Amino acid sequence: MRALDRDDLAPPSSASLVRIRARIESTRLPDLFVPVIALLATFTAVPWLNRPMFRDEAATIYSAHLGWSQLLRQSGHVDFVLLPYYAIMHFWLYFSGSVVWGRLFSAAAYGLTVYMTGFVATRIGGRTAGVIAAVLCATNPSMFHSAIYLRPYALGALAAVLASMAIIEWIRGGDDRLFWLFAAATVATLLLQLFSALAPLSVLFAAAAMNPARFRASWQYVSKPLAIVAVAMALFLPVAASQHQQVAWIKLNFFTNRAYLGPAGGSATYERLMIILFLGSAIACLAEVALGGAKPSRKRVELVLAIASWSALPTALLITASLVLQPVFILRYVTASAPGLAILVALMLARAVRLAANGSTWRVLSVAGAGVATAVLLFAAGSVTTGNTVHENFRAASEYLAANVQPGDVVALPDHSITTAVNYYLARRHVDLPAWPQIAHQYQIEGLDLSLDPPAELASPPPGVWLVEDGSTRGLSAFKEALLSQGYVLLEERSFKQAKVLLYRVW
Repeated sequence: MRALDRDDLAPPSSASLVRIRARIESTRLPDLFVPVIALLATFTAVPWLNRPMFRDEAATIYSAHLGWSQLLRQSGHVDFVLLPYYAIMHFWLYFSGSVVWGRLFSAAAYGLTVYMTGFVATRIGGRTAGVIAAVLCATNPSMFHSAIYLRPYALGALAAVLASMAIIEWIRGGDDRLFWLFAAATVATLLLQLFSALAPLSVLFAAAAMNPARFRASWQYVSKPLAIVAVAMALFLPVAASQHQQVAWIKLNFFTNRAYLGPAGGSATYERLMIILFLGSAIACLAEVALGGAKPSRKRVELVLAIASWSALPTALLITASLVLQPVFILRYVTASAPGLAILVALMLARAVRLAANGSTWRVLSVAGAGVATAVLLFAAGSVTTGNTVHENFRAASEYLAANVQPGDVVALPDHSITTAVNYYLARRHVDLPAWPQIAHQYQIEGLDLSLDPPAELASPPPGVWLVEDGSTRGLSAFKEALLSQGYVLLEERSFKQAKVLLYRVW
């Protein structure tokens, strides 16, 4: 073996750096980054799948276990917009009624959405953009929220990404047959989550507005798949609109809730990071154009504006409707825009990264280190914060009931959601508590189930009534007034987040 000389220990030359970078670029190893990020994102959601059940998830479990005729009858009164999702979960929960098993479906849809987001960004902006988009999508609070809850938002976001991808590929010069994919995925999005369909429709609007000549030239072919979308909307929207009272609880506080941030919202730290990344990368790209003189192509501008419409237009439409008609904006209704925001920021940030890393090895390492640190901060600010946030803790409320209900007492469960949630956790503790009588038929999931005249149904009035509520049951005040009129007095109230246990005893 020859001895090492001083030249062997010297840093690599510029020429060798170029060769090393070329070799790295020529390998297919970076192609694995996006699927690996998607898998990691899915597995990251798993530890939070056993979190306490939220009342909307209890509604999913209740509805998914109904027979087909009962489910159809219920949809005529409430949750028509969720009927297709409940039908899917009817089959999924057949294998296991566990809430963890149900949430696995959402986690899988979330992972696929992260992958497709990175895939779309890669095709437009290269591998760096794909990796950044996958990370931004995976750590988005709305997206992560959709992964750990038994609701349709993750699946709706996945369908929206597929529909939006079809239009983006068409803008890039793809065949008109892509509109059939757009139509199928948009109808699926509409059926899964009504407001999620605004995302692909926004991309379609932008594509038609920015290149009307090509759109008119393709109209004879694309009119057929677009007609299918129009018919689906014409059939679906009137029935959905007839149940508008389901969103009557929404209150829009534009500034307090930072609604203007749209899919970037959900965590104060995450919001600040996204604002910094967006503004910083946008300034870097604009500076390059202004100083370098190289203007982006028309097609590039069309792509960026279409993706910007995907990320911002649904929020603008919902906020406008909230101000003009009635409040309909809440953060989870714009979850389908989160992938668009991730791609938009990733395209600009990838360009800024290439500019910043162009030079010495130390600059490359510094930019890479900054990227890893930012990804960790986004994960902590988005995913961890979202995962640790519990809105209602029916599990703790059920454990409190199991430990404190006295012989002769009864538990009053006021609606389908709360009944399902409390009985779910009691059954897992193998505890069976006597219940206050409920009415025979109630098609409103959050309508009052409790009988107002229990003496006719109970052998004797119970000495104690343990009422579980969360403020969502319509008509519950009438039951409380009936208890007071029968000689009961409120002795104790315990809160488990928004879930409350109220103890009434005969005075």
